[in-house]
Amino acid sequence: MEHHTDKVQAVAWNHHEPQVLLSGSFDHSIVMKDGRLPSDPGFKWSVTADVESLAWDPHDKHLFVVSLEDGTVQGFDIRAAKSGSASDLKPSFTLHAHDKAVCTISYNPLAPNVLSSFSYFNPQF
Repeated sequence: MEHHTDKVQAVAWNHHEPQVLLSGSFDHSIVMKDGRLPSDPGFKWSVTADVESLAWDPHDKHLFVVSLEDGTVQGFDIRAAKSGSASDLKPSFTLHAHDKAVCTISYNPLAPNVLSSFSYFNPQF
């Protein structure tokens, strides 16, 4: 995959569609590719900072979140994406979760809409 111009920091497979992969980079972008369509350019989103981690919503195959170096967590709905170019769509939501980089995020697989994020300095539940 040659869709990023800087280090890829995070990848996440979609639990509902196991051929679909997200990659997040220090180039401030997220790319989604479907392995069933290798020649398709996929989808690309621009974000405001370096990507730290990615997580698919285990309860909805269309939703994912990204944690960023600037302390925010952003949510996206892939149904709103445009194929082939960087999407200028705004995230579905933005949480100002931490003062420093959000190093990881995780959904609760048993409780819909429960998300945890961790920074090196202050975990948030």
